[in-house]
Amino acid sequence: MWSLYIKIQIIMNNLNIKKYTPTVIVVLVFIVLFAIFANKPANSNNTQPIDKEKTTLSNRDLAIKEALNNTDKLQQRAQVNGVTYILTDYDDTFYGGGPKENKPGWKFGGIIVFKLGNGKPIMFWESEEAINRGSVRFFDINNDGIPEIIWDGYFGATGRDSAFYVYKFNNTGFKLITPTETIKTSSITYKQTILGGDSGFTQIEDIDNDKIQEIIVGYRDGGIIVGDRSGVIHRQIYKFNGQTYELWKEEKIKG
Repeated sequence: MWSLYIKIQIIMNNLNIKKYTPTVIVVLVFIVLFAIFANKPANSNNTQPIDKEKTTLSNRDLAIKEALNNTDKLQQRAQVNGVTYILTDYDDTFYGGGPKENKPGWKFGGIIVFKLGNGKPIMFWESEEAINRGSVRFFDINNDGIPEIIWDGYFGATGRDSAFYVYKFNNTGFKLITPTETIKTSSITYKQTILGGDSGFTQIEDIDNDKIQEIIVGYRDGGIIVGDRSGVIHRQIYKFNGQTYELWKEEKIKG
């Protein structure tokens, strides 16, 4: 209020007004208030500015942008025949992800591999299966010196806590070498891994010491009470046959 009075006094002095009248007061107050609101910042209501990038770019777009602009920050790298490949992934947009679909009609996440050419990343390959954000890494599963890509993450659609995809390098990209099933809905058809089990019993491990990694998929039947280990553990072991992973043997182990 005091600052308003000072402003009115300044205006009266500049206009050489010596006497207050109701009309003069109303006019001066109107002039001062108009000047105040005309110069008020548009965002003075303490609301946060809208991040336009997050509303216009999908998770896939953001992952590609990050890879192109901050290549040095991507740690998952592999050398194949003297060429450097860089690995990244992006999350799905089903639950709390980006507001934009990753691709038209495609809300699943994915894996992207870039190839370094003259120090610059060039998109080399992208996965096509149903994926969300998990742990993705290069790892040589068959000890041939050429790293494969392993995706390991939670996949709610399997009803299990851990699931796997494995992709093998084939010069023009990476080929999926683990089994999948085709899921059809009214709006989309997609492939999904069948290698899903309980996280405590599902892992990649060389169990027969032949320097080739097997994939063990396991779950407990029964024993639903916390601490109850009376259920039977079902295990399926998948072995790499040189081309793909196939079911090698099945076991039942008392918990």
